[in-house]
Amino acid sequence: AMNLTDFHDSALLKLDIGGPFVADVVDQQTEEYIVVQISQAEDAGSRRRRQQQVSYNWSLPLSSRRNQQIITTRTFQIPNRGTIFVNIQAFLQESGSVPLSMKHQYLHANIEAQVTIASVILVGVYVLIIFEIVHRTLAAMLGSLAALAALATVGERPSMVEVVEWIDYETLALLFGMMVLVAIFSETGFFDYCAVKAYRFSRGKVWAMITLLCLIAAILSAFLDNVTTMMLFTPVTIRLCEVLNLDPRHVLIAEVIFTNIGGAATAVGDPPNVIIVSKQELRKQGLDFAAFTGHMFVGICLVVLVSFPFLRLLYWNKKLYNKEPSEIVELKHEIYVWRLTAQRINPASREETAVKCLLMQKVLTLEMLLRKKLRTFHRQISQEDKNWETNIQELQKKHRITDTILLIKCLTVLGCVILMFFLNSFVPGIYLDLG
Repeated sequence: AMNLTDFHDSALLKLDIGGPFVADVVDQQTEEYIVVQISQAEDAGSRRRRQQQVSYNWSLPLSSRRNQQIITTRTFQIPNRGTIFVNIQAFLQESGSVPLSMKHQYLHANIEAQVTIASVILVGVYVLIIFEIVHRTLAAMLGSLAALAALATVGERPSMVEVVEWIDYETLALLFGMMVLVAIFSETGFFDYCAVKAYRFSRGKVWAMITLLCLIAAILSAFLDNVTTMMLFTPVTIRLCEVLNLDPRHVLIAEVIFTNIGGAATAVGDPPNVIIVSKQELRKQGLDFAAFTGHMFVGICLVVLVSFPFLRLLYWNKKLYNKEPSEIVELKHEIYVWRLTAQRINPASREETAVKCLLMQKVLTLEMLLRKKLRTFHRQISQEDKNWETNIQELQKKHRITDTILLIKCLTVLGCVILMFFLNSFVPGIYLDLG
């Protein structure tokens, strides 16, 4: 038992207790444990007749191996400035000693204040990134420095060792390796080749091409970095949209949706998935690469099946083709002006009625001319769709596999990496980090 009397204006008490505790409480049941009781009495000058105590009971199960040391941390909220009593009781099957270590720290901000400070820092980082005030890397570094300064201010300043331990090297190594692999893939012209093949199999049909592009992007994003894959798909997608006279924004948005869907299917497709699978606690529960992929695969297939009809519904009333020529836009504006002028004339006399009739006749003439121009414009679009064979020959000459040997090497390396991911899950003797 110990008394803490130097508790002044702090709102929280943080306790770090080290001892032979059970690491996994779920899997291991034990009858030996210790109870840490935190209580506080009000000041003697309080007007209340009875002293009010606020107690916390913290139970920690003990392991049979007394030589191991596991540090556990918990934070307690203290409502007033009274003396704090810390009482530790051990409940053992047999008489013996339990080696324990305890460190306490006062924090000057409660949980709500800490969450508010963290939210303000996070919003500030996103403001810097969204409005491009500084480079996004510098924005992230400034946010991390602000977070460390906030921790030091509230009394929970971490050591340099703790800061280094927060870095997830496994995730960084996996992302680094995948980005290098994708960059080498791009040197072979593989992504351009896939996009041109999608246009060829679609035979110039717009929605068939969009569907194939989205499927290819989703499959590649499942085993490669989805952000880099999307960046490499963008140039050739814009070129295909120019050939088909499409607005590339809608096609790129559809590809982004499906790259995110495909990236969620495996543990290496998205950085959050890597962080989840790299946790040792989840690995002990059996959540490895194969288990994660198996759980996500069925759900991802259902999401893909639902996303295609939703995509068609999303673009139901939107024109996928590019904007109309400037002469058609100007003609529509001229018709609007003449019609608005005619509507504002009040036929109170014979002259005003004649003027209004002339204006309406002008509007009808311009509308006939507009219909002819629109018919010609749509005929040109349909003619471009019919000339897909000529377009595909030009695209195949420009976007083809530039280095076949390098592509074979990349596919071999990628196949070995994916095979090792699954062997790591099914073969007990093989244990490799994802990075």
